Amino acid sequence: LRKQEEIFNTEFDYRREAANLRRMCDEVQPHCLATGLNVRFPTPFDGKGESGATSLITRRVLVSTLCPGNSVEKMSDQLLTLFARQRGTTVEALNEEYKRRRDDPDYVAELISQSSGNELKVSRDRCLQPLVSPTGIWGTPPQLPNGPQLLQRIYDAYGFMIFEKGCFNPDPHAGNVLVDEQTYTI
Repeated sequence: LRKQEEIFNTEFDYRREAANLRRMCDEVQPHCLATGLNVRFPTPFDGKGESGATSLITRRVLVSTLCPGNSVEKMSDQLLTLFARQRGTTVEALNEEYKRRRDDPDYVAELISQSSGNELKVSRDRCLQPLVSPTGIWGTPPQLPNGPQLLQRIYDAYGFMIFEKGCFNPDPHAGNVLVDEQTYTI
């Protein structure tokens, strides 16, 4: 129990999280912007860089800049609703169909057999292809993202983090990834 408490206290020390976030801002963000990935990170108010001379970070408090945008989670719900409407069905029916196909070994084997050796890409492309917008990352109307392009930018940013810098954001769930609809920044 004491070991668990020690791990918990270490994991939830926001000074460490701010230091990791600072590293993302200083080492990863410049690459992402220079290569056109257009990926930004919130800047911690740690007394370094643009955030000013006074740190607002403590073990229990993390203050950072606000990144505008909608979460990928919220956007995926919008996309699924739009896709269901276009297909004349419901989100619940699409979810049931997904579960049925996911659990069907013959269907999965068919997807893999059609691949050129990159099963993840085949799976990703087949799942997201209906969501591709012909006008780039944002479609009109409504203003919704091109799923494969969005995922590719996230994959590229994470590849750089992991393979070039030896670090990564360990909490990249869809609620923590925002897309700014005005600037297309992730």
